[in-house]
Amino acid sequence: MANKIIFLGVCVDSIDPAKAGRIRAVRDEDYKGTQTPTDYDALTLRALLEQNKYSQYATVDDLKWSKDDPHLVSPFLPLFINVVPIESEAVKIIFYDPGNDTQNKEYIGPLISSPEKLPYDKYTTGRMHTSRGTRVTPTENISDSDISNNTFAEPTKISLEGRSNADIVFSGVEGQDGEITMRAGKFIPNVNKPEFPIFNPKPTTIQLNNFPTKLSLTEERKVFERPVEAKIRYLVEYDVFSLDTPNNLNGNVKLYELIVKPPFDLPTNLDSPGLTTNFQSQADLKVRAELNFTRQQISGATILINEFLEEVGTFNGKSLTDPPFNEGTLSGITSGAFEKRGEYIDSFSSLAPSPDDQNLNLFPFYFRPAIGLTEIINSEDPTLDISIATANELVREIGLTGVNNKKYYGFVLSKEEPEPKLEKLETTETNRDFDTSTRQGLITALSDKIILYSYDSEIPNKPAANPIVENENNNEVGDNLGLSQDILIKVNDKETEPVVRGEQLTILLEKIVEFLKTHVHGEANTPAVSDGVQLLADIDDLMRQRNYLNRNIRIN
Repeated sequence: MANKIIFLGVCVDSIDPAKAGRIRAVRDEDYKGTQTPTDYDALTLRALLEQNKYSQYATVDDLKWSKDDPHLVSPFLPLFINVVPIESEAVKIIFYDPGNDTQNKEYIGPLISSPEKLPYDKYTTGRMHTSRGTRVTPTENISDSDISNNTFAEPTKISLEGRSNADIVFSGVEGQDGEITMRAGKFIPNVNKPEFPIFNPKPTTIQLNNFPTKLSLTEERKVFERPVEAKIRYLVEYDVFSLDTPNNLNGNVKLYELIVKPPFDLPTNLDSPGLTTNFQSQADLKVRAELNFTRQQISGATILINEFLEEVGTFNGKSLTDPPFNEGTLSGITSGAFEKRGEYIDSFSSLAPSPDDQNLNLFPFYFRPAIGLTEIINSEDPTLDISIATANELVREIGLTGVNNKKYYGFVLSKEEPEPKLEKLETTETNRDFDTSTRQGLITALSDKIILYSYDSEIPNKPAANPIVENENNNEVGDNLGLSQDILIKVNDKETEPVVRGEQLTILLEKIVEFLKTHVHGEANTPAVSDGVQLLADIDDLMRQRNYLNRNIRIN
C-alpha cells in the first residue's frame, strides 16, 4: 500500500470558482459501507468545523475550495487541454507522496465506459474497464451496429470529443494529406437503444483539407446503346434425365409465373439474368403449365422442348393452349409418351382463357435449362462423359429463331420483337486529372444555413447590432457559449442577405443584354422591328424564380 500513488476516486464538486480546472474529490478508500462519496465529503467538512480546527471558516461552504479544503484536487493535465469531470463521475487521483494525503494531489479523468456516455457516466459504471467494474454489465460495442457508423472517430484518428454531440477529428495519410473536421450534431439520439446513436447525415461541419496533388474534374458526355428494359414475368425451364441412355430420355418443360415478393420488384433483362440466376430470391415461382415426356431419343426431346417454347411465344401460329394430343402429329416423335397439363392448359380451369381468346400473353419470358442440366452441360467430370455429350448435343438443337443467336437460353420480349431493340442513351462520365506538381487546399462549411457576419459591415436600411452583445445564452448557468438559436435565426432573417450564385446571375444578365441588343423599334409610335416577347418572358421567369440567390448562405 505504501508504494501506491494512484487511487480511484469520485468527483463530488467541479464548479471551481477560480476556473482553474480544480475539482473536489474523495478516494474510494475514504467512504465506507452505505456512505456515498457526497455524504462522506459533507460529514468530513462538518467535523473539521466542529473541531474548531479552522475557526476562520464560518460555514462548510466557506471551507470548500479554500486552501484548507481536504478534498481539493488540482488537474494533472495543463489547463489548456484538461477535461473537468462532472459531480459523481469517477477519476484517478495521483499523490506525489502517498504518506501525505492533504498536499500535492492531482486528478485525471473522468472515466467514461463507452462513447454514448460522454455527456455523463456515473462512477459506478464509468469504472467498467477497471478491477472495480467487474460487476458492471457491459453494454454492446458501438461498432456492432451500422447505424452508428461514423458517429465517433476510429481509433486510428486523433479526436477531441465534446460532452454533447460534437467533436474535432484530425485525419490524414502520413506525409501526404491532412484533414481537420469539426462537427456539431453528428448523431441523432436513439431513444430505443441509447448505446447505438444514429449517424446524422447532415451534421454542421467545417472541414479543412490539404491534398498532395491538385485534382480537376471534367465531364464528358457519351452515347451508348443498351437493350430496351422490360420486366421478366415468366420463366421457362427444361430438364432432361437419364442422359447416360441417349435413346431413352425422360424430361419436362415448365412454365413458371414470377410472383414478386415485397419489397422487391420483378427482375428485368438488364439485371443480367443467366443460367444460374436464383429467381426465387425476389419472386415466388408458380407453375402454370408443364410438358412431361418419357422414353425419347435426343431428336424427340429437342422437338418437344422447342415446340413448348414456340407455344409459349405463340410463334408460327402455335399456342400453349393447343390440346395435348396435337403433339402426337409432330415429326420426329416416334416413341415414348408425353403429356401437357396445367392451369393455362386445362380448359376447365378458372385461369384458362376463353374459347375466343386462346392466345395467352406470356411475355416477356426467359428460358433456360434447369440448374442440374446446366451443371452437366458445363461439367468436366470424366465419369459423366456420356451424360455430358448427350446434354451438349441436346442444347445445340434447342432455341428460338431471333433470340440470342438461337442459343439454348435467352430473353424473349414479345412476339413481334423477340429480342429487344437497342436504344441510344446519353451519360455523363467524370474524368479525374491530377497535377502532381501542385498541392490543393480546401475549406468547406456544411450546414442547413450558413451565416458570414462582419462586425464592421452593415446593410443599408437593415438593423445592425452586435449579436454577441445581444446573446441570450448564459454560460455561467450551463447554456452553450455560442449564440442562442433565437439570435442566430434573427441574424439570418433580419440582418443578412442571400449571397449571389454567379453563374445563375450570368444567365439572367445575358438574357437582359440579348433583349437590349435585339429589341429594335422603327419610327416613333411604331411596333418593334424585332419581337422580344419571348425574351421578356424568359427574363421575367428568371426574376421570379430568383435562382441566382442562395437564401441559405447569407452575409451582412
